[in-house]
Order: sequence, then C-alpha cells, then structure tokens
Amino acid sequence: MRRRASPRRPPTATDTITLTTKNLGVTEKDWILYYDATDAPSGITMTITGSAAVNTAGVRFGVAGGTGAEDITTLLTKLTKTRYARIALGHNDSVNAALWETHVDTKAGPLALLLDQIVFAHNGTAGQAQTLAQTNLNAFRAQVVWCRNSENHPCQIGALVAAFRSVYEQTNPFTDWDGFALTYLKGQAFEADIPSDTEQDVALNAGVTPLTTVDGTVRIVRMITSYCVSNSVQDERCLDIADIVMTDYATLDIKLMYETEFRPQNPIVRADPSPEEEPPTAGVAFPRLWNAKVSERLQEYKNAGWLSEEPKGVWAPVSTFNKAGGYIATDTPLAVSRLQHRLDNVMRQIATVG
Repeated sequence: MRRRASPRRPPTATDTITLTTKNLGVTEKDWILYYDATDAPSGITMTITGSAAVNTAGVRFGVAGGTGAEDITTLLTKLTKTRYARIALGHNDSVNAALWETHVDTKAGPLALLLDQIVFAHNGTAGQAQTLAQTNLNAFRAQVVWCRNSENHPCQIGALVAAFRSVYEQTNPFTDWDGFALTYLKGQAFEADIPSDTEQDVALNAGVTPLTTVDGTVRIVRMITSYCVSNSVQDERCLDIADIVMTDYATLDIKLMYETEFRPQNPIVRADPSPEEEPPTAGVAFPRLWNAKVSERLQEYKNAGWLSEEPKGVWAPVSTFNKAGGYIATDTPLAVSRLQHRLDNVMRQIATVG
C-alpha cells in the first residue's frame, strides 16, 4: 500500500489483492469471479484482472495455461476393480480426458463388465466444449455438459448431472432429460451466454450436451453422448444418452439373470439336440434354451417401451455352442427406442388442400 504524506491533501491509497485457487493446471481458469460496484462508496475505483475477461466486470482465474499439472495416472490404477457407474470429473483437459476414456473402455471389457460412464463439464466457449467432445473424446461412455460462462465450476456441474443420472437411470434407462431443471446451479446472468437455437444444434451435432437458462433456472437441452463422428462422417447411431444406458442396463440385467437363475438351474452345458434327439433332461443348458430366456427378457424391454422392435427376425438373439470352449455364445441386437425431442407444426390461416 502506498500513501501520500502531504498535509494539504487527504491521504489516498492503492492496493492489490491477489486471489489464488487451489486447483492445478488449466482447471483453475474455470473459476469465474465477478465484482459488483453498485454499493461501493463514491470515489473508489476497482479494476479486476485475470486470465480472460468475462462479460462485464468478470474474469477467469489463472494465468495462460494455468500453473502446475494434474496427473490422474496413479489414481486410475486404484479404480480398476470396482464399478462406479457414473463418474463426475473435475477436469476437462485433453490429456486427462484421454486417460479416462481408456480407463472406462478397459473396464468395460467382456471379462470384467465394469460398466462406467464418465461426465465431463465445461463452462468455456462453445468451440472449447466441442473440441473436448468431438476431437478429444468422441466416446460412447463419455458425456460433455456445457454451460457457457457458468459461475459454477465444471466440477460442480458434472457432479450434479452425474448425481441425478445415478439416481434416475438405475431403474429407468429411458429417463427423459429434455428440459430437466438443474436448480442447484446458478443461472446464466448475461443474455449473450444463453445458447441460441443454432448454437444448441451445433453443440448437439458435435457431441455436446448443452445447458441453457430459462427464467433464471438452468435446464438440460438434450442429454447425449460425446460420440458423434465415424471416419469424419456424422454418426448418430449412439446419440442419446439412453442409447448407451439401455445397452449397459440390458447387459447387466441379462448377466444377473444368467448368474442367479439360468446357471444355477442348468449347471451342465451342451450343444443343441438334433431334431431326432429327445430334449435334454432338466439341469442341462443348450443354446436354444438360453436363447428363449434372452428373448423373453427382450420382450419385457419392448413391453416397457425401451425397445422399438420385437425380438424376432433380424432383431432376435442368436445363440450357438462353442465346442472348443464348451460354452454358449450369444449375439443380442438391441433396437433401442428413441425419445421424442421434436415436433414440427405449421400454423396457417388457409385451408389444407387435399
């Protein structure tokens, strides 16, 4: 602090206050600080600086690139043997995003089936969120939630979305997230930060789940995975979050049925009997028997509205007997239903001409 000592003038002072975040690396720049001088005494001038200006009287923390670096390599080695289902991540840089993608893909392998899904969040520009989703990830098991210039840190946004998903998706893989209110988040205060319809569409095409503010409340526009491109071509075969959630749900549900019902009741396995053979005795598993059980479960999904096709024809499961390994192998197609996101309606003052 510097004071002028002249007896003929009132003393004046200048001072600098430095605020430091506890975050390392680029994520420290995801904290946004605003100041409001509305009630400040007259004559006081305040200037706020940071890594980047945000709207009016706001800045992002940090210096260019952030200081320090997060490294989750060791952490991930401690998370390989347990399924966590929905994981909210506090960082959103390309290096750690790649590590997480590899981690969940490895755990989802057929010998483990520890099916996790990860939630990243971003409060930067549309381009930054799209790069993370489409370029760095483009992954079925990853989601990128975007709320431009949110005063909530991405770790808070991701944690809230993952928490809601962990509750609702346990019993309903087709949770309707369109317009879902995230009331714990602070609404975007500046009109320019609320994404336009065009921006929302571009974000969705790039694998980003956009958030918007409606009457002061943050709401989900549409919940999607970050997967969006195959060989540089737009690919919407795994678009809605329900596409991956339903697949995981069916995998774990049918696995549970095998472990708790089918396997205990049928401890012996063999190939399908030939047409001239008598059916195997009770306690013997064979492909046709297991296939019937899977079809029954798929029909239950269809009756619940989760599948758009009956388990028949090309959508029927196919089971064969692997003689060398002595086990049944099944191919189970899932015709996952689509939530209704859009309806077009033209209003006019003239009659419809048939």
